[in-house]
Amino acid sequence: MAESTDKWRFGNNQTGIKKAIKEFRKKITVMVVFESTGGLEIDLWLALNEAGIDAAPINPRQIRNFAQALNQQAKTDTIDAQIIAQFGQVIKPKPQVVPDTQGLKELVARRNQIVEMISAENCRIKAARQNAIKTDIRANIDGWRSGVTR
Repeated sequence: MAESTDKWRFGNNQTGIKKAIKEFRKKITVMVVFESTGGLEIDLWLALNEAGIDAAPINPRQIRNFAQALNQQAKTDTIDAQIIAQFGQVIKPKPQVVPDTQGLKELVARRNQIVEMISAENCRIKAARQNAIKTDIRANIDGWRSGVTR
């Protein structure tokens, strides 16, 4: 992993991830090192894997310990990004593939569908006049919510 002075800022959304992939593909060799933050990294990790770009999610505690070893106390997004990049250059973590990528993609897609359906039903319940319809809509929402939290 060669040291790089390149700096980017991408949103953690589909548009930002697409821009990141496009930028990373311009490089001959790239290893993307990022904090694994309770699932928020999954979309990026999946996109990197699908694009054939090496990716290494790192436990935030390891990054924090590394920063402390460097006597780095300040905490901003820019400093965090520099520390994570330095961690990658010094520690040289091994790239990791998202476990069961296809299964995970299906679960993420299904969760997104359910979230959209809940949102739509919340709009419908506001317009419903009959109690029977409101009860039916609430039952749908409750059922979907229990599925999302599983």
